[in-house]
Amino acid sequence: MQGSAIIRYNVVTNNGWEGRDHAADGGISGVSSRNMLIENNITYGNGRGGVFLRTDGRLSGEKHGWQMHAIVRYNDADDGVTACSEPLVECANNF
Repeated sequence: MQGSAIIRYNVVTNNGWEGRDHAADGGISGVSSRNMLIENNITYGNGRGGVFLRTDGRLSGEKHGWQMHAIVRYNDADDGVTACSEPLVECANNF
């Protein structure tokens, strides 16, 4: 499976710079990534949220510009999970 990632059993805290609006400031970030599984992580105090996902429309072609595709489940994300309303993102049992 091309472009797959499994991110689980991590504790991510206080990532990011205050006053900056950048994707890298999420505790766990994914940009135009497909086939991601993000589960059983603990996040708090991160600049853009615990799990921050987005599609980057600047890229194109077969290797870039993918629609974000992820399963995000069982994360204790006190600072939040973004992109759960995206068509190819499935969020379940995050608290």
